[in-house]
Amino acid sequence: MTKQRDEKERHIGMLAMNSLKCMETLRDYQTLGEKILKTAELCRKLETEKEKVLPFYQSDPDSMVEVEVNIERIQGIDRNAFNEFK
Repeated sequence: MTKQRDEKERHIGMLAMNSLKCMETLRDYQTLGEKILKTAELCRKLETEKEKVLPFYQSDPDSMVEVEVNIERIQGIDRNAFNEFK
């Protein structure tokens, strides 16, 4: 009986220690994430207008040609309807 009780106490102790380590690690991750977000906010103020819209900006004419080629391959798409939204 005491052997089982000691084993259960050891398991509970290990569980408590592991959960404490887990909480500390999560707090560290939270702190790191907050630092990254604050740095991104500071950097965002220094970006130019072109850099702010860069993910949506396509200045490469070759990439537009590839899109047109892909549209021609899709069946059931009216080319004029595509140009309307382009």
